[in-house]
Amino acid sequence: MAVETERVLALKAFYMGHAIAEKHSIKATALAMVSAAISHLQNTTNAPEKLRLAFYHILRAEILRHETTPLDDRHAAQRICHEIGSSLYDYFMIIANATQSRKKLDGIQKLTVVDEGIKRTESYWATDGWVSWVVRYDIGARALGIKERDFTEKQRHFLDRVSLKDMLNKHGVSYAP
Repeated sequence: MAVETERVLALKAFYMGHAIAEKHSIKATALAMVSAAISHLQNTTNAPEKLRLAFYHILRAEILRHETTPLDDRHAAQRICHEIGSSLYDYFMIIANATQSRKKLDGIQKLTVVDEGIKRTESYWATDGWVSWVVRYDIGARALGIKERDFTEKQRHFLDRVSLKDMLNKHGVSYAP
């Protein structure tokens, strides 16, 4: 059984945006590419292209989330999704809320404030009484109620292998790399 397309798109925006934000050498170029996609799709009237436009706003919001709260892109995506009856924005916000760590006090004597930032995975120790092991899970997928085995091979390929350049080429977006 395949995972709903909008859930996959929300995960893709999170994964790709998070990866781009961590690679400072490509960040400016990627943001320019996303902005080109938004400009290309800005005046579209059909629902599938509006969904793409909302996706690119969410992607830019995720890239910028590491530095600030990109409310303009989030509001634009929310407006577009509401207009076309899409749950993409709601799914993305579920992921954003689940992956944002909270500041906490750490240390016994100094009590320093620690902010772990945006977390993609969570780990915990499990044991059966004899053997212990580490269990790691994807926070975003879990927040949406998705298990790894729920993805089709095509969806897994999209999440893991399709690049921003591939997406822009498929959507007919001209950009300067």
